[in-house]
Amino acid sequence: QPWTVSDQADWETGLARLTESAGLPLCWVKNHEWKVLCDHFLPKAKIPPVKVLMQCIMPHALNTLKTVAKEEC
Repeated sequence: QPWTVSDQADWETGLARLTESAGLPLCWVKNHEWKVLCDHFLPKAKIPPVKVLMQCIMPHALNTLKTVAKEEC
């Protein structure tokens, strides 16, 4: 199957949630071993730069979680 824009968005949200929930430093996405692992198992997935993860993806994921929480309350 081709890697879609939706797949990439889900991937980025997953990275943001993992980073936040595990308390990982933002620089982990630059780790060489992580990149090798992704290249091998997820070659079509793009690993976002730290700046994009921090300034765009993580705030978007947080806003989505807040919206879902408000809807469930």
